Amino acid sequence: GMAAAESTFRFGACRPVDLDDVPNVELVQGCAQIRVLGRLRAVDCTTSSATIGNGRVELEVDTSDLPSQMQPSLPGSLYMVFGELSRIREQRPRLRARIVRLCDGLDEQLYRRALRVKNHYDARSIEDLTA
Repeated sequence: GMAAAESTFRFGACRPVDLDDVPNVELVQGCAQIRVLGRLRAVDCTTSSATIGNGRVELEVDTSDLPSQMQPSLPGSLYMVFGELSRIREQRPRLRARIVRLCDGLDEQLYRRALRVKNHYDARSIEDLTA
């Protein structure tokens, strides 16, 4: 259950994923540890949820596990969210946030380019291993 997930969360195991690619992330036992970068679109303190987006895609974030000083609170600001991705009723992705960092000043385009290069390289490495 939830307790098992808590003990297995590893900050370093969070794979960087482009927000655009979140719908395609493969879940293992219904979950994947990822980190995403996005702008805060909305915050709802009553339901402990937030929405981050990039102008094309939006992602629902569950903030109920975060300490109050880590709650994302600046709409329009850039945040890096580390957590566990699952899909509600097998469809809509939802990220259970464990760590949230304000990343204003980070070059989004450069970050996305670096991520694409990294993912391309990782994919090729995996192909080399399985060849």
